[in-house]
Amino acid sequence: MKSDLKEFGETSLVTRLERNQNDLLKMKSTLSSYTCEPRTPSLFERYESLKHKLENLSNTNGEIIQSLKVHKKSVSKYVERAKEQFKECYQLQKGVEDYVTGARNH
Repeated sequence: MKSDLKEFGETSLVTRLERNQNDLLKMKSTLSSYTCEPRTPSLFERYESLKHKLENLSNTNGEIIQSLKVHKKSVSKYVERAKEQFKECYQLQKGVEDYVTGARNH
């Protein structure tokens, strides 16, 4: 994420967060695929951890979107939270990719 979020208006920040939400839904769908079912205790633990993180991140993302859309909160209050959301989403995506690779190889 190279650009400074402080330059973003409410609409563009909400749009980025909505894209982030769509990415989270795609990751959840990928994890739910039968080809990614955990086959070992270790994979099961990773699967549960990723699922939990996805749920938490999705909920937080949705809360920020709602606050910006419905409650018309100031964008500046959410810039740091949004940056953290994007960072966590990226890290989670890497974790899901690693898990999927491991699950499909077992």
